[in-house]
Amino acid sequence: MTFMSIEENLIRMTKEERAAYFNENFFKDLKATIKTVADGSPFYKKLCEKAGYDFEQELDLSKLAAVPYLLTKHYKENQGIFPQLTRVPENRIKYRTISTATSGNPSIVTRTELDIKFLQTMSVDAYKDFLHWNDCTHLFNFVPSRFMLNMVAKRTTTQPKAASFVYFFNQPWERHCNTTYMIQYPFFRNLWNQFRHLFRVESVFELKTKKMAETIKNRKEDDFIVIGGNTILIYNVAEKIFREKGITFDLGDHGAVGTGGGGWDGIKGSIKGQPMTKQDMIDKIKEVYGIPAENVGDIYSFTESSALFGGHYSKKYKDQILHTLPFVKIIVRNPETGEPVKPGETGTLEVITPYGINGFSSVAITVDDFVQLLGDNDSACPECGYKGAYFIHRGRQNPPLGTSCSSILDFFERMH
Repeated sequence: MTFMSIEENLIRMTKEERAAYFNENFFKDLKATIKTVADGSPFYKKLCEKAGYDFEQELDLSKLAAVPYLLTKHYKENQGIFPQLTRVPENRIKYRTISTATSGNPSIVTRTELDIKFLQTMSVDAYKDFLHWNDCTHLFNFVPSRFMLNMVAKRTTTQPKAASFVYFFNQPWERHCNTTYMIQYPFFRNLWNQFRHLFRVESVFELKTKKMAETIKNRKEDDFIVIGGNTILIYNVAEKIFREKGITFDLGDHGAVGTGGGGWDGIKGSIKGQPMTKQDMIDKIKEVYGIPAENVGDIYSFTESSALFGGHYSKKYKDQILHTLPFVKIIVRNPETGEPVKPGETGTLEVITPYGINGFSSVAITVDDFVQLLGDNDSACPECGYKGAYFIHRGRQNPPLGTSCSSILDFFERMH
């Protein structure tokens, strides 16, 4: 059985069957994938040769830190390295997923059709565990439509087959429940603006808050509402649209919120709002929507890997605890020494997975994010029992303006 056929079988398994497979086969598959990646990627092969890596050694948790790793900057378009990280010919590339749409220097990650299917399958597993997937009847997603995301991605790079990375996380929800993309582009209003302002091009984006309020108020008794997407917009709509107008709801246990992508400092790429703590968000969600803290989850991922993480709010830490899914292991490294840190300490996040990377080389990759490690790969969360490493996201290393995966719009002048 080839490794591709293994992944095809994994997609067809139940979530529980996949977890059992990963628990038994992760290190065997990791050993094989490291060798396969090195054989298919000139750049990664040089990293392995420089490190003197032994491809024949058996792997376990104690040897993870020795696996040669990439950096997210290696995928940046202006570095010119990403073609050496591509492991398939052009006819097998389904998409080049793009990390950004405003900086002019996106990450370019080549993915096969199987990579996309695997990523979406793992995404749904995370949604089931952390975002009330099984309950959802209607999702209000504070992102643009998938069509708009991909249009912007294609304007970001001249690379063929360009697509927004966020696109693929949104797609499964459309198949599962009634989905409303909250950010809309009013075409005719913007066309009129072109005539009114002949010497100044300006575009207006709007949020569908009226539709959202009407749907929630007119919901059926058994409906379950999920609110997800951009953290700043979720908070600002709750604070500046609904609360200031005296509009509140009573969703209670029939509602959930799923944040993602950061923005707690009030800046998400070129979208700017007011800084907020995780507790601020929890309090606002409870005040406006009536949704309890235990129904507020989080999803964290980045373009340069197939890994993703799901989280839940912790009253102890007043923050979101993020968990590694069964197909991922992590290392948190001291940014100065590169050595793994111990639980309780903070460092840069490295993610390791042999799965979902048929088109690219990120079997191990370190990102620019600081995290506080709470429990290692061999632990379980004392609050929810979820097995595997868990951590709290603590910010980014010198985050440049407009380089996040959802940085696509200036803040909206019209929020109604």
